[in-house]
Amino acid sequence: LNVTEQVLLYPDRLLRWQEALRPTRPELAALLGDALRFYFEFHQSVGVGYCAQIHDLAAAMVMLRRVPYSFYDATVDVEADSPLMRGTTVADRVAKVPAGEGAATSGAAEARGPYWDRAANARILESLDPADVFAEFERVVCGR
Repeated sequence: LNVTEQVLLYPDRLLRWQEALRPTRPELAALLGDALRFYFEFHQSVGVGYCAQIHDLAAAMVMLRRVPYSFYDATVDVEADSPLMRGTTVADRVAKVPAGEGAATSGAAEARGPYWDRAANARILESLDPADVFAEFERVVCGR
């Protein structure tokens, strides 16, 4: 979330998408407005502003390797016993993975985190550029 919540969609960009889609895909233009209205209103109600954090689009772009990104291997666990911290997700960073690598780097699977001495069980997204996410969406969906 620390990375994907940086992918902020504002109404002006949504309007440009809808204008580009209306001539050929009017149903999609309307659907985008309807689907995103909730997120605009929700984020405004919690003090983020009238915008939408587009987590799923960013995650999909990374999983499909459509945008540059970086991540690292880590041991991830969820606190289940503490009444105060129950549900808290924690990570012990194991190894940095070269940008854009999809498969485990050699030796990364055997590497162990410095705090828990356990092997990595997850990849954590470290960075991406929101402009890349939007540009790829516009290229594929809006034909720009």
